[in-house]
Amino acid sequence: MTMSERIDELVKKISLLKRDADKCDKGNVSASTRLRKDLMKLIKEIKDVRSDVLDRRKEHQRVH
Repeated sequence: MTMSERIDELVKKISLLKRDADKCDKGNVSASTRLRKDLMKLIKEIKDVRSDVLDRRKEHQRVH
């Protein structure tokens, strides 16, 4: 999967959080919990992408 595709996937996942974010704004405790859990999952995925970007950069530097 390309970096661009991975970013597109993250954007889709973030957009899916909007519903729970709206409910959270209205005081819905369950939505707040779901939102926090899903955000933690996204943090892990974002860190994985960041790590892969660094690995690709290092690989590219070795080649040149």
